[in-house]
Amino acid sequence: LSAEIGIETSFFGEANEELCKLVGANLRRLRTNREVTQVEMGKALGMSGNKVISDWEAGKRDITISQLFAVKEFLRIEDWNEFF
Repeated sequence: LSAEIGIETSFFGEANEELCKLVGANLRRLRTNREVTQVEMGKALGMSGNKVISDWEAGKRDITISQLFAVKEFLRIEDWNEFF
């Protein structure tokens, strides 16, 4: 809903560091299980390189709701619980 009205809301809010790291580790697992590189995923999501993807996976950067939806769609993830 937030993405539909143009609000970029951070998924983790005021940074729950443990949750950020958990989602990052699961994102890495999901991406590598599908044999997709960080660069390939970054390009598919409209990014110029792999830095953002790398930071997400390391738990160093928060992800917005719209970015999380884009990742879910790109990796064809059916169940949100796979992130958590």
